[in-house]
Amino acid sequence: LTFNTGGDIVVTGTISGGFPQTEPFRGFLGIGVSRLDNPTPSSVLDQDSWMPPVIASSRTSATSFSDKEQIWADNAESSPFFGNVYVCVDDFRSNSRGNAFAQTVSVDISTDGGDSWKVKQISTATTNNVLGFHAGCTVRTDSAGNVYVFYTHFQVGTPGFGAHTMQKSTDGGRTWTRPRRGGCAPSRGR
Repeated sequence: LTFNTGGDIVVTGTISGGFPQTEPFRGFLGIGVSRLDNPTPSSVLDQDSWMPPVIASSRTSATSFSDKEQIWADNAESSPFFGNVYVCVDDFRSNSRGNAFAQTVSVDISTDGGDSWKVKQISTATTNNVLGFHAGCTVRTDSAGNVYVFYTHFQVGTPGFGAHTMQKSTDGGRTWTRPRRGGCAPSRGR
């Protein structure tokens, strides 16, 4: 994914142990973010113009991985958090092969242009037949600096009905509201 923050281009992607980055990566899959200052058509294509990736997901181990990431930069000059970058991600913390694995929605937050990242877990880590699971997040900001994360909360089973869920932060991602459920989200394609 790429996002133009006005003067910089930021790229995020799922990385594995063989991906070149500035810090050691100990895990199955994680989130790496790379940046490019003052992009031009030619510098975007030049691999040497890009800064080395920084690992944004700090929870990495042999049994955890991050998936379905999405990146967004607060690009509203009226926002008190202008320039903050947010990556929402499905954070899987176990390779239990689907048997009550711990899976959350987390938001990786950078306030310094992507040099460093803090992770904020915003959903519970409980995933089982009773509580269901969360998946597929989207993150956006508004002109007042509010951050919104949307994801789907599925029930386990067939047909696997669930709901769209929203959480909001008014302080640059430090704290988040409790999940608010919206409309139904059936898992069968129509």
